[in-house]
Amino acid sequence: MSTDHRATRGDVLVVEDNRINSVVTRRLVARAGFVADAAYSGTEAIDRLSEHSYSLVLMDLQLPDMTGVETARAIREDDSPVQDRSVPIVAVTAYADADDREACSAAGIDTVVEKPIDDATLGEVLRRYVAPREPGPDAARLAARLAAGTSSSTGGALGTRAGAETAFVPAELEARLGSERLARTVVSRFLDIIDERHAAVKAALASGDAAAIRAAAHSLAGPAANSGAPALHALIKRMEAAAAEAASVETEAAGAEAETEAGAVIGECAEQLDAEVERTRGALEEYLG
Repeated sequence: MSTDHRATRGDVLVVEDNRINSVVTRRLVARAGFVADAAYSGTEAIDRLSEHSYSLVLMDLQLPDMTGVETARAIREDDSPVQDRSVPIVAVTAYADADDREACSAAGIDTVVEKPIDDATLGEVLRRYVAPREPGPDAARLAARLAAGTSSSTGGALGTRAGAETAFVPAELEARLGSERLARTVVSRFLDIIDERHAAVKAALASGDAAAIRAAAHSLAGPAANSGAPALHALIKRMEAAAAEAASVETEAAGAEAETEAGAVIGECAEQLDAEVERTRGALEEYLG
């Protein structure tokens, strides 16, 4: 369901089960001059939308109870309890193939953007759908950067500006979040979960289940990106994309060839995984001192 108007309330609902991703996205929304609220599941998103009329929903596609597509479909239903069934919905995901995008469109999701979302991309989305109540200095600076065609740093998404070989980019993370204290909090939270997410990816790899590999990789890719770890993010995102391809191909000749190629990419990424996690951990621990 496409919308051609901009709401003026300026309230944005961030639907994201990962706390790191939620904190980072809400910080970026706030810096752009908008009011950000959080929901951590599809059910909670429906509840919040039933209690309050938001101007925009930023929604992860992988949620613990319903997928983002299922949540969007529930929002758009004629008998939905939400206050505004036409609220713009933007999917924010680490990976979305053509089938994912088609499913998003069919469910009424207005557009899809890739993680890690930077302030230029976020600014364009916000400007398209909602106007801030009172633009502050951060919003004014964002507008100036957008007019100049640049982002908060040197351009592009976090994880590509510094190059995939870089384990951690503290200056970029601090600039992106606008606070060294918040950057240190985000890094600390990532260190708290990195072993669990790493183990989940390895377990999925051991199972050989492409769908499980994709889901586990997704759970690590977002936090890596939002914690300023471009090399680990690039590696995991490549694994996730290959797993998605392997999960979707047919078993006939052409499909088998594609599956073999995707499997080779997954294997290559798996060989690098442990070393990259350890390199990233070392860089993050050094940053925290």
